[in-house]
Amino acid sequence: MPMRRKEGGGTDAVKKEKQGLVSTLLWVGGVLCAWAAIELAFKPLLHKGRKAIKKSLDPDYDVDDELDINDKGEDTSSYKSDKGNGQVKDPGAGDDLPS
Repeated sequence: MPMRRKEGGGTDAVKKEKQGLVSTLLWVGGVLCAWAAIELAFKPLLHKGRKAIKKSLDPDYDVDDELDINDKGEDTSSYKSDKGNGQVKDPGAGDDLPS
């Protein structure tokens, strides 16, 4: 009767190590593919969220500055435009002065 080799010899251990490495690489590749699919599918939503996070973490960002910029557009409504030459006149500036 021929002698059998014991389990756990050098060749079996190398095979198991390679199988572990292959399965780890496949798992990492699958996770990367899933991440890329999520990034592509939700790109607009993720872009808005990242922009909001960046704005909230910016120490130089001031909400009042943004409100001032928006108010500048609304302040011009109190001025009247002269349609003839395109100049903007202040409604109360110098109307009562003699010419």
